[in-house]
Order: sequence, then C-alpha cells, then structure tokens
Amino acid sequence: MAVEEPAAAAPPAGLADRLGGSHVGVRRDLEVSRHVFRGEVAYVVRDPMTFATHRIGGREYRLFNAIDEDVSLAETFASFVERGLMAKKDEEPFYRFVMSLHRMGFLKLPIQDDEALYERHVSRLKAKRRGLWTMLFSAQVPLFNPDAFLTRTMRFVRPLFSTPALVAWCALVLVAVLAGVRNAAEFSAPVVDIFSGPNLPLLWGTLVALKVFHEFGHAYACKLYGGRVPEMGLMIIAGAPLAYMDASSSWSFPDKRKRILVCLGGMYIEVALAAAAMLLWCATPPGVLRSVLHNVVMLASVTTVMMNINPLMRYDGYYALTDLLELPNLRGRANDHSVGVLKRILLGIPNNTKGAGFGLRTFFLIFGIASAIYKVTVVLGISAVIATKYVVAGALLGGAYMANSLWGVLKKSLPYLLKSEETQPLRVRAVAVALVFFAALPLALFAVPVPSSVRAPAVVASRSEEVLRAQTAGFLDDLHVAVGERIPSGAPILELSDPAAGSELEEARARQRSAEIQARALLVDDPLAAADHQLLAEQAAEDAAFWAARLAAQAVTTKADSLVLWSISPADQGRWVEAGEMLVRLSPEEHPCTSALALFHAADVAGARPEAGQRVQFQPASRPDLRLPARVVSVTPAGSRELEPVFKEHLDMASLALDPTTGLVGQSQFVVELRIDEEPARAGWNAGYLAPGLSGQLRMDAEPAPLGLIAVRKLLVFLAKL
Repeated sequence: MAVEEPAAAAPPAGLADRLGGSHVGVRRDLEVSRHVFRGEVAYVVRDPMTFATHRIGGREYRLFNAIDEDVSLAETFASFVERGLMAKKDEEPFYRFVMSLHRMGFLKLPIQDDEALYERHVSRLKAKRRGLWTMLFSAQVPLFNPDAFLTRTMRFVRPLFSTPALVAWCALVLVAVLAGVRNAAEFSAPVVDIFSGPNLPLLWGTLVALKVFHEFGHAYACKLYGGRVPEMGLMIIAGAPLAYMDASSSWSFPDKRKRILVCLGGMYIEVALAAAAMLLWCATPPGVLRSVLHNVVMLASVTTVMMNINPLMRYDGYYALTDLLELPNLRGRANDHSVGVLKRILLGIPNNTKGAGFGLRTFFLIFGIASAIYKVTVVLGISAVIATKYVVAGALLGGAYMANSLWGVLKKSLPYLLKSEETQPLRVRAVAVALVFFAALPLALFAVPVPSSVRAPAVVASRSEEVLRAQTAGFLDDLHVAVGERIPSGAPILELSDPAAGSELEEARARQRSAEIQARALLVDDPLAAADHQLLAEQAAEDAAFWAARLAAQAVTTKADSLVLWSISPADQGRWVEAGEMLVRLSPEEHPCTSALALFHAADVAGARPEAGQRVQFQPASRPDLRLPARVVSVTPAGSRELEPVFKEHLDMASLALDPTTGLVGQSQFVVELRIDEEPARAGWNAGYLAPGLSGQLRMDAEPAPLGLIAVRKLLVFLAKL
C-alpha cells in the first residue's frame, strides 16, 4: 500500500472559532515509525483498523504528538506560538492539519464536516452507478487473517530468504536462462497460440496459482522482519480472481532495505518458479503438463518484466524504487510536476516544486511522462495481443481504454481552464488554450493534410523466372554452374546418380532378353507358352524404358540462354536429392535481380495511388542502410485475396495472416511490380543483399492526407493482418 501525504483541503470559514475549545486526543492504537527520506525526518502512521498508511513531516508530527484531550486545541496552538514554533498567521494551517487528521480517522472532532459528508455522499452515488462493472474489474474481497498461519509456518520458509538460498536462486535462474536461449526457437513457437481457446483455461488457472505464490512471497518477507499480515483475499482484475495480501505494515520498517526486500519478495518466489518450470519444460514431452510449464514461464517472465519489476507501473518495482530513492509518493509528485510544467508552458503559471533541485525536477518530468506513455503502451499492446485471436474483444478493449482516457482528460482540463480560480487572472489565455486543444487540433487532425508515406513488403523476383526441380531422386555427383553465371542453351547444369536405378535397368534388360529367347525357342512346339514369354518380354521392355528415362533425367540441362539466380550448394555434393527438390532457379532476363514485387493492402493503395513510372525506394532486409531508387512498372488492376507463391515462399507467414483453411488473406491485396534502378554490379547483388527471393520494404510517397485519415488507414491494415 502506498504511503500518501494527508490531503490539505480548504477549511470552512470560522474553523478556528468552532474548534478552538475542543478537547480531542489522537487514537492510542495508531502505529508510528520514524523514517529518514533524503535527509529529512518523517513519520509513517499506520491505522490498524483500516490498514491505511500515511506519512507526515517532522513539523507536522510535533503537532500530531502535541494534541492532548486534556488541553484544548486553542491552548495547544497558543503554546506553539509561545515557544516560537508557529506564528499567529499559522492558525488556519494548524486547524486545517487537525481537520485532515479527523478525516483520516486519527481523532474525532465534535463538528459536522459538511464538505466531507457531501463528498462521501457523492462517492456512494458514483459507486452505485459503477455497480457490477466495478465488482467485475476492480473489486477486493477479504477472506481471512493469515497472520497466525504465517507465524506457524515461518520456520519452514525462513531458509528460502537466507544467503545460501539467494546464491542457489541466482544459479537456478542463470541455468534456466541458458536453457531458454538454447531452446529459444522451440519455446517461442507456441507463443502465438497462448490465447487460443484450448489454452485459455490452463492460462487462467496458471495465472491464479502464480499470484498466490507471489503474494505469499510478500507476506513471508514481511513476517521475516517482524511485520504483520492481517488480511488475505481475492482481488478481481479484468474478471480474473487474483490473490492479494496486506503487507502494508512493512512501511513502518525504519530500514529501507527491509522495505525493499518485502517489495521484491513476490518476484523472488515467482522468478524461482519460472526458472524451475523452464528446466522442467526442457525435459517434458509434449502434452498438457508441458503447456502448463510454458504458461508458467511466459506469465512469470512477462508479468514480472512488464508489471511487477517495472517502476513505471504502480506495483512492486515502483515501491522498491521509491524506497531506494527515498521519494515517497513518487508518481503523484512526478505527475504534479509534469502538469505544472505544462501549465507553465501553456498558461505561464509558475511551477512550484518544493525542495527539489534541477536534477530532481528533471527526473520527475521524465518519470511522469514515461509512466503515462508506458501505461498506454501496455494496455494497447495487451489489446493487440488479444486481437490476434479475438479481434472484436481486443478492438473493444483498446477503444474503450482510449475513449475513457480522452474523456478523463477532457473532464479535468476543461473545468480547470474555464472555471478554476487559478486561471481566473488569465482567463482569455486559458480559453484560447482550450479552443486550440479541444477544437482546433481535433479539426486539424481530420482536415489539414500532411506529407505521408506508405511501406509495403517486397521480394526481389522475376516474373519470367524458371525453377528446375529434380525429376528423379539420386546422389548429387557434379555441379557445373555457379550463381551469377550466364549459361547457353543445352549446357549441363548438374548430374545426379542412382546406382539402384542402373541395377534395375540392367536387370530389366536381362529379363527382356531371356524372355525373348524362350519365346523364340517355344514358338514351334508350344505357341501358347511362347506367347506368355513374349508378354513377359514386353513388360520387361517397359521396365527398362522406365529406368532408362529415370537415368536420363539425372542429367539437368538448360532449355535457353539463362542467368543462374540460385543453385543447390556445391557443399551438397554427394548428398541424396529427393524427387521434386529445387535444384536451380534461372532467368532469361539480362538483369533479373533489379525486379521486385511489392504487396500492398487496399487501404495503402487508396493512400499512395501507385502508377507506372512512379518513383519509389527499395530497402533490402539484409542491408537496412540502403535506399535503392526504383520505379513502378505495373500495378495489378484488381485486388485479390489469393497471394502469389513468391510472397508465401519468402515473406513472414504471420505477417501475411493467411486463413489456414482457405489459404486466402483477410482483405484484398495489390501486387506492384517495380524495377530497381541500381545496376547489379553497382548494387552488389552478388554480395547477397539483392539475391532472388530476398525480402525487403518498398517505400512510396503518398498523397498528403490528414493525420486522422492516415491513422485510420494504418488501423485498417493492422486489423486486416489479424
């Protein structure tokens, strides 16, 4: 639980007169611990009834400690003035602080706090309106007090938090990482199906179990240093029931190292489980158990990196960082400073960040901006992953989040700019800012055209390309050509050999000769037997012709003058070649490797409007530093959902998003043929980066369009790939 500073609300008029004669005392059951944050003394007060934790400064703690039910509040304030600790002008701040203690439940004032009562009434109404939605997505359900159970079992768990256990943990994680790197290709294969229907129940159950162990890690770490864990229950997040434990008593630990270790206790246990699961996964055959182990590794690693250990999210890593840097309420202070910088830039309102130097203010600004961007990125990234399997659900989640975020900004910003007291002296400027950001910019987003470009996957290819495949199986004996060599018509390319085929040919010919001799010998004495032998001779002749043709097919030659684009490697000499295996790729063109085919989505075609002669750029995948000039040769007249084989062969299948049953893409695609202007010798295609079949990207300038329209087109392309 975060340590927050008490809110300072504006007091009602005449508060000193109404409270001066009151005799109140601070609750005796509050737990107070002394801390030092960046050289400044502060006190953390924990309410054992609500488990809420609050931080107050050293000066405020004197007031907190001086409140006595035997002395009126007016007398307490007078004593502070007499001792020079406060001045007469501090009377209202004094009673404001007392009122904040009342609202936190630390004392009970004999006053009707109309403002607080109204705020609670409004909160109850909002809670009713949220109703079931809140219950499904953010509810907490306390179940029991685990403190006694943790105390009884602590002796079994204590060794896990020792120095030898930490050394063993590091070794286990290192071995698991090495095993993961070694099996990276096999391990990453099922990732695309992690949200598939059959895996969802396993994924859900694994997540629930992992979070139980995670929370017990926090709880035992808290107990290890003398803290109490008074509550355990379920926290409903996005419909998933996840365990939670209240280890907020760790905030009272004066030693920040202990507080940090409690924050990291959950990740310590979770990463150990992930490492063990990785090693077991390597030794487990395919099946349900292997799928569960895969889920454990994925969830523990992804959630740990993206959520728990990442300080940009308000989870374990964030609180560990606040303790490490001794900056309580870091996110709130960073957000306030970032908003203050924005106010200064847009409205000229001074940004007062108390007690912060230039370095700390810079850190606040960077952290505030980065945390906001990262939160949006994570939510939209999760939406995109969900959309790969459930398009509607992912799109609705991302759209709802963005709409809610924009509405929140609008709801807070407009009243501040148009009605707040702070902007009253510069209302004209505030109204102008509101008009620019909430009227002019949205209008410009869909009205003002800006330069844009379109990118499309492309493959170096030739439409006149010829592929020669093995007509028969055999051993590769001789290879007579090399890539880049031009060979004349009828020239030998390679030769295969099959000793078994030669033996079969000789045997068939021997059977043919034997049957013919016997047929001639029996022709006079037994014509019927002679006819049978003649039939055997004919069958043997057919077998001999088959094997002779097979042996003849083992010599591969060209049919016309051609350039060798690709060939089987000379290192494969002596290897067995299967029938149908590709041997060489030829092209009759002079410079075939200056041709390429690009695949455009219908939305991109509408924006770029490619036409013959248009100047474009080709970026080879193997040489991303190159931008080769090219021109469009032709564009398919109508889009098709059926792709040419060259794209299926050389482009990433996941990016094509082919339907596994029909082999078609979701939306119409257009093929653009282009000619790369760079000559082969200059472009260095023999070096490999313009080899046939090489993939790359085509960049084409599009017609100027509003940013909103460009974003819609990109969204359509993304949805089509899903």
